[in-house]
Amino acid sequence: MAVYKISEAAFLAILWVCVGVQCLFLLTRFILRLKIDRRWVAEDIFVFIAWLLSVGNTCLWTVVHEQLYFVLQLSKAQTSDIHLPENIRWVMARYLRSQLAGYYLSYFSLWCIKLSFMFFFYNLGNKYRLQRILWWTVLVLLILSLGGCLGMLDYGCELTSFEDMIENCLSPRSIWYERVSLRVATALDIVTDAAIIFLSGNSLWRTRITGRRKLALVGISLLTAFIIIIALIRMLLGQSSAGVQDPAWLIAWNAIEILVAIIVACLASFWTLYTKSKQSKFQFKPSSFGYRTDNTSMEAPIMLEDHDATKNATHQQPIMLNRRLDTPKAFRFQTRERL
Repeated sequence: MAVYKISEAAFLAILWVCVGVQCLFLLTRFILRLKIDRRWVAEDIFVFIAWLLSVGNTCLWTVVHEQLYFVLQLSKAQTSDIHLPENIRWVMARYLRSQLAGYYLSYFSLWCIKLSFMFFFYNLGNKYRLQRILWWTVLVLLILSLGGCLGMLDYGCELTSFEDMIENCLSPRSIWYERVSLRVATALDIVTDAAIIFLSGNSLWRTRITGRRKLALVGISLLTAFIIIIALIRMLLGQSSAGVQDPAWLIAWNAIEILVAIIVACLASFWTLYTKSKQSKFQFKPSSFGYRTDNTSMEAPIMLEDHDATKNATHQQPIMLNRRLDTPKAFRFQTRERL
């Protein structure tokens, strides 16, 4: 399969457009959160950390993109056409160290979004013991999968010296290991997304909410499938038949994957905030007189009995006192005698 190429200008444009769209969704999310809840929750913190890491990754490759495309040209040039600059050691070391840092930033950013989904679904069905066990199982799976992605990185190539670069980065074994590590990381990414979808489905099955709300949450959960599709596109279209990967393609699609993940997380938050806003308006709706007009009863009946000793117990007449709350003074108390 042919490797799709991304020009240098398009590469930078994709990275910064993704950051800009992320900022738009996050700003809307935080404004609504502070306006309705007046506090941040755990999933907000994880999404914010993911955004910071994504911005850091974009800034990193904006600074190092010249070395990135120099390495791409160097890998495609013929032996007779290679003109190495005097600072080739610095260029290669800068690129390899930046690539390792980019892996860490992108993986931690993506897994922070997964954790935000975990805490979003924590309150749904956590009263059930089986649901709590399933939640902790998926959480352990997330942590182990992150460790697996970081452990599969080719540190022998990323931290190698210039003298050993050909042996550690360009040998057939190194190319094979890089291809395998990419497939393993993509598989772990997809498995964790599928586990989160299963967790959300089990939560919705046990939660007693209306069918309309369940349908909305199911739609939000299924949006995670778009993240899985992007991960597959990144892996399948980012390498040639020989297994050689295009790092610019992988970095660009990784930024798109993080963008889609943040959008899905924000859409889930928008739904919950919209529901809370509707509930708050339903419970307290001010009227022209300034008193409550919610579903609670406006009258608080109080049954009183006349305990006059001169009256016979059989002739005692209970009196009902209907008190109207927060009404005008002329109509505040109304007494009537029960016959």
